[in-house]
Amino acid sequence: MSNTLIRTLFLLSLLVAITGLAEAQRLVSSVPNGTLTVRTINNFLNRSAKHANVQPSSVAVELRKITYTSTDANGRRSNLTGLLAMPVGGAPNGLVVFMHGTIWDRKASPSRLNATGKEGEAMGAASILAPGGFAVVMPDYIGLGDHMAVHPYPVNVINAKAGADIIEPARELIRRQRYNVGPNLFVTGYSEGGGTAMALARDLQNSGVSVTATAPSSGPYDLSGVTRDYLLSEAKGQDLVARAYLLGYAVKYFESSHGAKMTNYFHPTMSRTINGAFKEGRTDKDIAIRLAVVGTLVGATKSVERLLTDRFLNALRNNDRSDPLIGSMTANDCYDWTPRSPMLIFSAAADRIVDPGNARKAYDTMRRRGVGPSTMRWLSNEDPSTDHGKGFALALKANRDFFAGGFSAVPNAR
Repeated sequence: MSNTLIRTLFLLSLLVAITGLAEAQRLVSSVPNGTLTVRTINNFLNRSAKHANVQPSSVAVELRKITYTSTDANGRRSNLTGLLAMPVGGAPNGLVVFMHGTIWDRKASPSRLNATGKEGEAMGAASILAPGGFAVVMPDYIGLGDHMAVHPYPVNVINAKAGADIIEPARELIRRQRYNVGPNLFVTGYSEGGGTAMALARDLQNSGVSVTATAPSSGPYDLSGVTRDYLLSEAKGQDLVARAYLLGYAVKYFESSHGAKMTNYFHPTMSRTINGAFKEGRTDKDIAIRLAVVGTLVGATKSVERLLTDRFLNALRNNDRSDPLIGSMTANDCYDWTPRSPMLIFSAAADRIVDPGNARKAYDTMRRRGVGPSTMRWLSNEDPSTDHGKGFALALKANRDFFAGGFSAVPNAR
């Protein structure tokens, strides 16, 4: 083979690779979702974030649904959806990628947020982050928004791809709108989104993408360790209902992707209830109520042993990675790496949904790797009244301050 032919084939393969990369991050379409008025934003802040002492907004926020190319859980090219929230007048502080927490109800996906300002994490991100001078882009994820599949829950690495691939389409839309956004790029997320934000920050760094700062919050970074121990820990009542919801959601995905059976994880009555509860169109609240009612009636909310099967409990205790769910938990750990951009990790000590031990594990591991306080700090909220839900607004307020002013703006972080 001649040198000329070799060079030609190399250039062609490089062109194909570059074209494929561009295609994987292409803006397909965008439509306006309306504008959150100053009054609507401030009403939300007074109603849902008063405890976080967020400064009232002085600007409205424009909302646009975007459709962009990415890949599904099997790596096939797919169109995903998301939301771009733009404060009127510009966003000089830059672009924030916000990764949302656990939702089953696709009507609660970020791309469905409109001018009515309904409750939810998308409204919180638009109301707290955007008025601080940030444009905020929020992927719906695979299986949510307009993408009709079972959401891969809680698969940090796969879902991080939806966040990576939405960045360039968001920037393209910003250019088309002739909207002024500063050059900085930030990454944050809460709960499930905290885990995907951590994985996204790592993947962007490994890909050579320059990230100004990151702020994963209350996320399951150590699925195979801290989170596995949390699933084994004794609980009852509402705590077990929450565990049934989260585990049930995960098993629903692994049913569709790996042929797992709900009966291998939950005792028969709860297995049937969970399969019946997770139906298209059901709200997250409705699912939780169904699980609580049946769980109480059959005694499944009295102990972990009455909720989960012996098979699954033994697999958890032995960290049996032949189980598809446990194997995936190990593959999606995302705490053991060395960030080079400033990172703020938020957690709440009283959180009973995502064990704050995840934050400590990430913090301790990164410190052992040599990541010092000039690069990474941990902000732990010690208020015993700050549960998982209440922590959301507190985390976003701290993250907004951090993105705008660095570590000096969050003096309690260590």
